Amino acid sequence: MPIACGLSSPERAARLDELRATIFAACQAVEETADGYAFAFTGDAAPQLLDFVASERECCPFLTFDLHLPPANESLYLELSGNDEVKVFIASTFLSLVPMDSA
Repeated sequence: MPIACGLSSPERAARLDELRATIFAACQAVEETADGYAFAFTGDAAPQLLDFVASERECCPFLTFDLHLPPANESLYLELSGNDEVKVFIASTFLSLVPMDSA
């Protein structure tokens, strides 16, 4: 399976701008994992994260998503992972969307 976004360049740019302004603007912290990255969010981000996972599975079928939904007073964690090539893709695509003070 190719490690590339299924969107056209203009669609991809618009999608990344949207994600930067919405979901990833609410990212509290990022942690590198062995095969990807874990992004922390407040509990109220759950609906947006579920929508994000549903749509990204369509255009990036090579990504593995793991959404941790602990009790309401704890941070949510979205882990994006895959092989070494996928980890590079995650870093180059999604880390740039996280506010600098969270990265």
